[in-house]
Amino acid sequence: MPCCQIESKKEKNRSNPQYLFPFGELAFVFSFSILGLMNDLQHFLWPDGKQFAVTFSYDDGQIQDEKLVGLLNQYGLKGTFHLNSGYLGTENFIKKENLASLYSGHEVACHSCHHPWMEKLPMEKVFSEFLEDRRELEDLTDSIVRGMSYPYGAYDSKSIEIIKKTGILYGRTVKSHEGFHLPDDWMEWHPTCHDKRLTENWIDRFFTLSRKLGPQLLYVWGHSFEFEQESQWGRFEKLLGSIAKQAESYWAATNLEIYRYTEAARNLEFSVNGKRLYNPSAHKVWLRVSEKIICIRSGEEMSL
Repeated sequence: MPCCQIESKKEKNRSNPQYLFPFGELAFVFSFSILGLMNDLQHFLWPDGKQFAVTFSYDDGQIQDEKLVGLLNQYGLKGTFHLNSGYLGTENFIKKENLASLYSGHEVACHSCHHPWMEKLPMEKVFSEFLEDRRELEDLTDSIVRGMSYPYGAYDSKSIEIIKKTGILYGRTVKSHEGFHLPDDWMEWHPTCHDKRLTENWIDRFFTLSRKLGPQLLYVWGHSFEFEQESQWGRFEKLLGSIAKQAESYWAATNLEIYRYTEAARNLEFSVNGKRLYNPSAHKVWLRVSEKIICIRSGEEMSL
């Protein structure tokens, strides 16, 4: 079944206003439902009032990332690259001295130092695997690293809590949901699909989704070395070209940019009567209000 047609009971609930403007907190649901704001304040939008966002996520940091980054740059797209710092500079892996320049304009994130099976490790070792990976990647890129993906896609509630203590804000899984919605839990951020499953049909369906559904995200993940092993570079470049044809319709973003913008939207502050709005974040946020698109700037308070 095409990805946008999958409709579990949980997915059906995403047509509810609580998910269109996905705050979830009781206070907002109260103001949204009881005070009758549903007809005026539909949902937030991505930057510049766009309904669609596209992000890519690739693991391990092998040398095929060089070609992949070049393709993403060519088509004006952005990716997040989850790296194992313990393997950088070894055979088939990106050299440490090339990290900052190669991934410029993209995001570098954690994938643990040595790609272990986490359920086989004591919790203190899980902590050190991610804290040291984060420390090394930050030193190599002169940036702040806040994201990660799970080695082998393996994790449990205990490992999530340990990893959060290292300062990580989100964790990408390998459990593709074949949809376009945002996560309920950032530490279990399920992508749309692996790049092997991405098709022209999925791309077409993504860009024809109703605006009533609110902000939509196409999230593709994979491993760059698989393009080489399976001779899939040509196929993937064609798909990137198809996405890029819709460039005016979507926001190309890294995983961390998606996280930060969404959190800014979710943390907007409303008056009890719903007529005033304040943005405490550092980001501009776009909204659809009474069929009009508005932008509220950082630190701005406005009437709706």
